[in-house]
Amino acid sequence: SLHDALPILGHEFVGEVIDYGPGSRRSVTAGRRVTSIPMVRLGPDLSDIGIVGYQNELPGGFGEYMILDEDLLLEVPNGLDDDLAALVEPLAVGLEHARVGEPQPGEVPLVIGCGAIGLGVIVGLKLKGVGPIVAADLDPGRRALALRMGADLVIDPREASPYGAQREIGGRTPNLVYECVGKA
Repeated sequence: SLHDALPILGHEFVGEVIDYGPGSRRSVTAGRRVTSIPMVRLGPDLSDIGIVGYQNELPGGFGEYMILDEDLLLEVPNGLDDDLAALVEPLAVGLEHARVGEPQPGEVPLVIGCGAIGLGVIVGLKLKGVGPIVAADLDPGRRALALRMGADLVIDPREASPYGAQREIGGRTPNLVYECVGKA
């Protein structure tokens, strides 16, 4: 059936450790909450990986059970809300994207898309002291979040181009673009 052909989605998650497979170190006590990079090594070669939530044999967080790679688990501290803990992975992705963009002092980064990944990029750029940071998103709520996370200027691209000189930041023009929309 079609249902059997579709993977169980959910690559940003928090789950409870139920048990381990053979040969595991059992690094997190059963019953504890974890999150993880949504990848599983399928063999000894690191190029042989599966993506949790995108493959039938690796159901995601919307499923009842998941298979995770013990080496990629991160135990969730007591008291940390599940919703916040589930954002660890997209925040890590955003921070990494900010780093690999190799922003230099004096550059004006433009973050297009202010979802979880874009917000993580903004945080990463702010932590690096790069800016002013320009962010563009269609959604007013996401633009407001971008300001709270450290963007200096937010733009609704239906109203103005984020690519040109921006009066609000001294007429400077973005010259480093982070595309974080995630939709074609």
